[in-house]
Amino acid sequence: MRTSPRRWITALACAAAIATAVSACAGQQTDSSQLRVSGATVASKALRPDQRTITPELRGTDLDGRPFDVAALRGKVVVVNYWGSWCAPCRAETPALIRAARQAEPLGVAFAGVNIRDRKASAQAFAREYAVPYPSLFDPSMRSALAFGPMAPRALPATYVLDRRGRVAAFFYGAVTEESLLAVLRGIAAEPGASAGATPAASGG
Repeated sequence: MRTSPRRWITALACAAAIATAVSACAGQQTDSSQLRVSGATVASKALRPDQRTITPELRGTDLDGRPFDVAALRGKVVVVNYWGSWCAPCRAETPALIRAARQAEPLGVAFAGVNIRDRKASAQAFAREYAVPYPSLFDPSMRSALAFGPMAPRALPATYVLDRRGRVAAFFYGAVTEESLLAVLRGIAAEPGASAGATPAASGG
């Protein structure tokens, strides 16, 4: 994906700022043209419970046309991964996400994807090729990114961890490793006041 030098520099600067302070990007408009494709994590942050101010609403239909609403998973820790079938780092990252999903399930963790800027047939082929076990919201316009406000994706893939109240508790811009994701999930799943076996209000996708 090509971007102008000026937009490339802006995306890098914003990602670097978010790594040290999420508020550095507050107030900026979400612009998918600034999205950087990265095979390495370029920014990440875990938020304390008192820092969690964003509860994204993600709803629509999945790749098979079924209703999708991340709120149906409330009560679980939820991993939300933004991806595209055209994104090489997404392809490299997906097997690690699938392994992490299997290992984290006993902790009360659910996974969901958000497929962006893609054709549905290509996204469906990707999901079949990798045998992805969790649903993905189909969002070719990337409209769902607005739900994350100043934490909107700045690099692809992008991965968010929502706590059991649905708040953004951690994020990774760029490809995440199985080990780094599991370390964050174990910490959030072990937070006081919630059991690993918490049951959501309804079944997702």
